[in-house]
Amino acid sequence: MDPVEFLKLLESGGVDVCSFNARARKLLIHLYNEVCDGDCTLKLINGRVIRSAVSVKVLIKSPTMQWLETAREYENAPPERCRSEKLQGFTFSETVRRGEKPLNAAIRCLAEEGGNFNINLAALKDRTIHVEPLSVSESSVYPEITSVTSICRYKYYASDNMEFTKLPYAEGNEVLVANDNGTRVFVSAFTL
Repeated sequence: MDPVEFLKLLESGGVDVCSFNARARKLLIHLYNEVCDGDCTLKLINGRVIRSAVSVKVLIKSPTMQWLETAREYENAPPERCRSEKLQGFTFSETVRRGEKPLNAAIRCLAEEGGNFNINLAALKDRTIHVEPLSVSESSVYPEITSVTSICRYKYYASDNMEFTKLPYAEGNEVLVANDNGTRVFVSAFTL
């Protein structure tokens, strides 16, 4: 999709592209890059812009701990919307790229965000994967856009000798695990 097509699609769906960056948590260029990179698609349905994506969520547990995403910070967001604190039911999340299998996205996610480049596939593949019903909501990142996301969840059971260089080991410590296009992701450790 060329930039002119992209802007016309947004405007046709009622998106105010002139003030978009001042209201969004991510910039218009980030959305455009997501579309061009195949991370999502944009369509105009019933006069609304619909952003569709597939996401993987990975929960990491060891015999004594689990790690959960606790916050995101958006460097381009207005100050009052910069930090989003919310205890998630997963450690890491990643968007599945065009042509990529969800399992491969989960492996990429564990490497990029967890710092584990030698994934024990048995600890990931042998776990139940379930695809949730489509989540449809107003985007919390891109104003005036509806998000439709299919989510695949994985669990990764880590051994006692932790394999993830980026994760905290003391309960309550929050650490930055990723800085992805201006979105900083924080994870905390919790004792089981």
